[in-house]
Amino acid sequence: MSNADIDMGPVFARPPGLSQAQKIALNWLETNKIEIPHEAVVWHYTFSHPFNAFVVKGGWPSSFGQADVIKALLVARQSSNDSKYIELAKRAAYAFTVPCEKGGLRCEVGGVPWFEEVPVPYGYAPMILNGHLYATVMLGRLWKETGDARIKEAFDEGMASAKKMLLRFDTGYWSTYQNRPRTMNLPLTLQATDPQTELREVTTSSPFTSDSSIVFGKHGGRTYPGNVATGIGELTDTGGLITGQAGVQLTPGRMAVDNDSVNFPGFDITLRYIAKNCAPIRIGTIDWRSPSSGIMEVPGVKVEVKGGECVARGLLTTNINQWTTLNAFYHDWHTRLVTELWRMSGDSVFYTTAVRWRGYEAVFKADQAKAAPTTFLKPVFAVKDSSEDDRTVMAALGGADPAQLVPDAAAEMLRTWAAAKGLSVEKTSELLTRIGHPAP
Repeated sequence: MSNADIDMGPVFARPPGLSQAQKIALNWLETNKIEIPHEAVVWHYTFSHPFNAFVVKGGWPSSFGQADVIKALLVARQSSNDSKYIELAKRAAYAFTVPCEKGGLRCEVGGVPWFEEVPVPYGYAPMILNGHLYATVMLGRLWKETGDARIKEAFDEGMASAKKMLLRFDTGYWSTYQNRPRTMNLPLTLQATDPQTELREVTTSSPFTSDSSIVFGKHGGRTYPGNVATGIGELTDTGGLITGQAGVQLTPGRMAVDNDSVNFPGFDITLRYIAKNCAPIRIGTIDWRSPSSGIMEVPGVKVEVKGGECVARGLLTTNINQWTTLNAFYHDWHTRLVTELWRMSGDSVFYTTAVRWRGYEAVFKADQAKAAPTTFLKPVFAVKDSSEDDRTVMAALGGADPAQLVPDAAAEMLRTWAAAKGLSVEKTSELLTRIGHPAP
């Protein structure tokens, strides 16, 4: 059974009995469990793991590995009818109630509890999505099997945190792996709409860092050596001309110790420039869908005139400022886990997220056919919370299982329902983007 197999029914349908290899593996789990507080047990990975800007030394537990163990023990109980396996599974589940500072799997970041795949204490856990979702699913399965109140408490907490944080893992066109912001460098692509645009300064700032900038022109400068730019043409006394597209990489100032990714809004990006009628400069960053080579536009950039210059401002939020790209396999895995949480809860937030993320897959295939390294792409969905719209989507689609919905068919169902309800074209378009379908 692969750890990507959420449906355990086919395994449970096998003839009872454990193979010799299975018995050896189960004995290993019993022998190698590590006792932690409150009757809980964990198992450790023994390798050191480079992750983001730090290294986790060997001897660390993981919510993902722990969920795999619980699944294996559920299968072992079903196959052998031996209660010892379910008792060990319960102790494994209790680890999700023990703080990661005490060797458990319940990390807390910005006041939000998270079942952490790479536990880092004191608010610095990366909040990896698939580890938390997978653990929550398996806790729910085990609670149904045992009726254990402590496991139910952990399951409910996992569901609440997943629901609260889901939009933080949504780029508007794809899901993301974690919630820790990229801080080593910020990659930007700038595209001028006026061919005579003179770029004067690019700056990044945030509530948790000092400003970092590149000033262009013959007498320009930069805050840090890692601040670099490409594609800037002739330099004037006050700036540099953008010829086509320019690439800018900024190194943020050192992050403050009290930073946490839940309450971190993102990095503010400010451009000072001169252009006819303050024609906008498009700001883009990496398209986080692997293996896309395109550029994704940063949404919500505003331009104003200030002191005789054009000033463009945008926010590079955590969900569009990642450490790594995410391939279609992982995105599909996220989608299937969210679908399972909907099946377990009936909650419209999980439902609409699952439908939208499946819709993103169809958009990705279309974008791959046209994207080139210089192609600017636009997000599908303007990421915002609306429980009312989530309920509307579930009603419009009749609560059909997201795994069974074909994106184009779902869009047509929604249009038909919206027309019957007399919804405006604008509202219908908004709902279409909410299910991951580009508005016309």
